[in-house]
Amino acid sequence: MTGHFLIVADFSILARDLSVTLERMGLGVPLIASSDTQAIEVLSKLDTESKVALAVLHIASEEFLRSNLRAVLNESGTQIVMVESDDESEGEPLPYPMLRKPVFSEDLEKMVQQLLR
Repeated sequence: MTGHFLIVADFSILARDLSVTLERMGLGVPLIASSDTQAIEVLSKLDTESKVALAVLHIASEEFLRSNLRAVLNESGTQIVMVESDDESEGEPLPYPMLRKPVFSEDLEKMVQQLLR
């Protein structure tokens, strides 16, 4: 079984930084997408033996709550971490751990370790 993690961020520097940290933690092969639609495409290409243990998402919360990506990740049992987006000051809090910007590797590592215990 091949382990993967998913990063969805339209800001390539953020995606790369998150990917480096998670690879260093040994979480597997990165899958990187710039949108929820692209993420579903990427996930659909995985073989049935592959598992995505973690998804780190920099997506507007309202968009994610209505997206098909949320259903796909919840169905597969993938742990989800959200990265604060510009719209986070409004609306209800999400039922997922939230990384605040600026994102530091130490904060991501600590959150992931707690989630994947």
